[in-house]
Amino acid sequence: MQDRNPASTIGTESITGNQYRYSQDVPFLLSVEYMFRPDQTINPYVNFGLGGLYARRNREMGIYSIFQDSWQFVIKPEVGVLFNVSSQGAVKFSVKYYSGFDSGYPYAQVYAPKDKDYIAFEPMTAPTSALTTGHELRLVEPGGVPYLYR
Repeated sequence: MQDRNPASTIGTESITGNQYRYSQDVPFLLSVEYMFRPDQTINPYVNFGLGGLYARRNREMGIYSIFQDSWQFVIKPEVGVLFNVSSQGAVKFSVKYYSGFDSGYPYAQVYAPKDKDYIAFEPMTAPTSALTTGHELRLVEPGGVPYLYR
C-alpha cells in the first residue's frame, strides 16, 4: 500500500512536504475449512484461520524515513464458493478479512450484540478496567513515540 499525505506531526514536531507511506505484511496462518457439498459442482465453504503477521510500516518525507516493525496476532474468517470445473481443477470465489492485533495491543475485546448478526474484535492496549485498577496499565512519557528514525 502506498499513500500520499502533505504533512505530518509527531509529538510536538511538524514536517511539511510530500509524505509517502508503505505497508508490507506477511501472514502465517493455520486454517480450518468446512465444505458443505464436496461432491457437487458448486460447493459453498467456510474457513477460519489463526496465526501471526509480520508488519513493516514505512513513512518517507523528504530525506527522513520512519520505520515500525511488529509481529501481530491474526484471525481470518472466510466464506466462499468453489466451482469444480473438472476433476483436476476448480475456480474459487471468496470473501476473507484479515484482522491483525498489533504487538502493542496484547488484549482484545469481543463485541457480539445479541440482536445483531455481526461480531467485532477490538484490539486493546490493556485489560478491561485497567484505568480504574491500574492492573497492567502502560503509560507513555510525553514525546514517547514507538518509531525508529533514519
